[in-house]
Amino acid sequence: MKTKFLKERVFSISLILSLFLFSCENGVVIDSASKLEDLEKQEVSIYNGDNKDEDIISYSANVKSYYSHDKKGIDSELTQEYRMSLKLIDSQLYTRIDVPGNQFSDLRNRSIVTSPTETIVFFEDTDEVEARIPIESTSNDFLGINNRLPILGRLDLNSITTEAKRLSFDVEDVTPGILTVSLPSSAFEQTGGVYNDYTQDVLSYKLSFDTEENTLASTEMIVAESDGTIMTVNTYDLFHEDENGELIKTGRYTAVHNNLNMEISIDDADIETYETLDDIPEISKDEIATLVEEGSISEADVEPWLGDPTDPNFTEIFIELYEDVELNTLEDSLFRVGL
Repeated sequence: MKTKFLKERVFSISLILSLFLFSCENGVVIDSASKLEDLEKQEVSIYNGDNKDEDIISYSANVKSYYSHDKKGIDSELTQEYRMSLKLIDSQLYTRIDVPGNQFSDLRNRSIVTSPTETIVFFEDTDEVEARIPIESTSNDFLGINNRLPILGRLDLNSITTEAKRLSFDVEDVTPGILTVSLPSSAFEQTGGVYNDYTQDVLSYKLSFDTEENTLASTEMIVAESDGTIMTVNTYDLFHEDENGELIKTGRYTAVHNNLNMEISIDDADIETYETLDDIPEISKDEIATLVEEGSISEADVEPWLGDPTDPNFTEIFIELYEDVELNTLEDSLFRVGL
């Protein structure tokens, strides 16, 4: 049994968003947002609908996405905002993302609805369909983790362990309180190579479960790209308890380390390096104009590269924070538009 890389529904939503959203020109910085432990301490409003004793079948929240890049000096800049809604309808997961028009060049609000068979992008004011994207039937739900509303925290670890062993996956509980399941690279298909020679291969995929909270604590995926780059992706979900003691997902923290297969040689041994943007000395516009006129410097629109200039490796951090969470408040009709 094989599956394609990044076919989980939540990842698919992020990929679709990246095709339609523009990053904010002026990033908004949140204090210490790149630190996972600080994120876990943030308070989140969770409202449970009138039927508090029923199973949770719908979820909605305002989402804010932040981005950091250690070599470019980008520290937790706000890049996207949208309303995310999920609901189980006839035991099938439906999702909807409502994106405000200020994140598009034409300033028109858009909605993205995903059913079990396709994703539809349409204009919110007219319901005019802008794009339809079919959903492939392949799934990476080896352990039955996704056969539920994906914002619920607690899992049946006994069933997961039994299924993992049945599939001959490596299962370890060496670290106290942590159960680790490792999937072989043979479980994943190579991706890319359709329009060019660029490909990605999953070398390893590891899931770590918290046996005290019965949650998925983290995942680690190592990917080899055809240019020799090794990408290590570590993901951690954030949870808060609702009034009934159910763990509800309230965010996601993803760190992507890119180890490039290249060397950069610097002939000038006296080149100055800076670790942060604040370390770079300031110069006035008049001084710049004088240096340009003298021919001492030339202006170019380039991004800074901090740290050792001979080290091309870099780390990116992607943070999603969910606010104003509502449970069991959504009607089925919200997901039927455009379908």
